[in-house]
Amino acid sequence: MHSNTIKNWLKFRVIGLSSPQAATNKAFLFKPTRLGEIIVIILLDVIRCSTTLSIALAKGCGAVVVTQKQSGIGCTRHMAEAVRAKLHLSSVIEGGELDGKPIPGAVLSNSPLDASANDNLSGTLLRFSSTNFGSQFFTVMPLAESLVEQGADVTVLMANAFNSEAIAQTIGTADRVFLCAGGFYNAPSMEDLTVAGQIICRADINISELDDEARSMLACFNLAEKHKNDGSFYHTTAIGRCLSEFGRAEDINASMVGTGLCPFVQRRLTNLLPTVDFIETAAGKIPTILAKYLRSDNTPPNKNVIFAVSSITETAVKFDRAA
Repeated sequence: MHSNTIKNWLKFRVIGLSSPQAATNKAFLFKPTRLGEIIVIILLDVIRCSTTLSIALAKGCGAVVVTQKQSGIGCTRHMAEAVRAKLHLSSVIEGGELDGKPIPGAVLSNSPLDASANDNLSGTLLRFSSTNFGSQFFTVMPLAESLVEQGADVTVLMANAFNSEAIAQTIGTADRVFLCAGGFYNAPSMEDLTVAGQIICRADINISELDDEARSMLACFNLAEKHKNDGSFYHTTAIGRCLSEFGRAEDINASMVGTGLCPFVQRRLTNLLPTVDFIETAAGKIPTILAKYLRSDNTPPNKNVIFAVSSITETAVKFDRAA
């Protein structure tokens, strides 16, 4: 690639990566423009993995480690036990699905509704197997580590449809932002692009600061707004059709609008910033997702109104604060 092309691409503040393959294609952008550059990397796999994992953390799961399903890539059971010991957690539990069904021995499936109803997560380390999120995670995390080694100040966050306001506030002072979507088998997914666009919208970032792929994310959010009263909008996407065939159509509305999630979980999600840290263990340095909150008192970004996605659109939704 011509050096002037790279130079101009590095001027964009927000870089969209709609799939793991896109992250590979744009790996040349993962280099600091200056020492100490503040970079925020946002991981999205909204239907369903990043939502399910966020809810598990909101329910008290102590940490999450990831393995890429059926690939041999990621955190082994031995490595997970090392992280558990380092963080003084009670036990390692397994999570994930295969062909719409829980993997053998799993305590948690890849379902936000299952996570919301699961009361056996507190104090545990969750070892989660995923295809799309796993591919994205192990494409992006080596690039993030390389940025740190080159002198950048890097934060890696995990997004869902409910914490976009918290993430938007977090990226306010960032020099550059990478929006990294899990997609659907290395193709873009409407759900990831929409939530990424929602983050851009809430952060009020000027369109001139968005690269072409980030602009497509904003366009998808605007398209979702246009169809906000169309209840079939997400049920007729590629992921929506597959989940319906697997009998998991209810996970679509749970992931996008919170249908079926208890108000306590939804309230915590608005303030939750799942953050990937590298945990030093006897088994090596393991990327681990931990629960961190925008506010230490665990109140949502707006104390009176909790913002969530409602009917596919960015709408204020009030919850009973005593729930």
